[in-house]
Amino acid sequence: MTVEAVARNTVRNPQVEAEVRRAALGQLLKGGPLAESLHVVLVLIVAALVWDSLPRALTIGWVGAVTAAAALRTWWRLGLSRRTASPEEALRGVRLTVAGVGLAWGFGAAAAIPSATGAVSATSWSPSSPPSRSASCCWGTPALTSSRRC
Repeated sequence: MTVEAVARNTVRNPQVEAEVRRAALGQLLKGGPLAESLHVVLVLIVAALVWDSLPRALTIGWVGAVTAAAALRTWWRLGLSRRTASPEEALRGVRLTVAGVGLAWGFGAAAAIPSATGAVSATSWSPSSPPSRSASCCWGTPALTSSRRC
């Protein structure tokens, strides 16, 4: 059976569609407290893992940015429950606050990678250093480099 055949035999019911949207948005907003608290827990775990590898100010700034973004999301969600918002406005707010949390994670990671030391840093890779050369040989990547010494 093709999509066109199903679409021809299906009657669109706007009331059902609106109810499904409302239920989906309700579930999205109900999951907010768990998501927001998990962001804070995860950034604290990341901070513990990189505490000795990154400058303290950078680590604390990263934790602060993610925590502030999660707090802003919580503040917005709690404010939304106190007033009546259209489903479009609520969905736009969810998208914006999720983007804010994602940007806090992303900018923190982008700032942390060049500052990381040792094995944590993705920018410390050098094809001429012996550990990197042997690691690239083990991972089957020498074909990607011009070096044949592996």
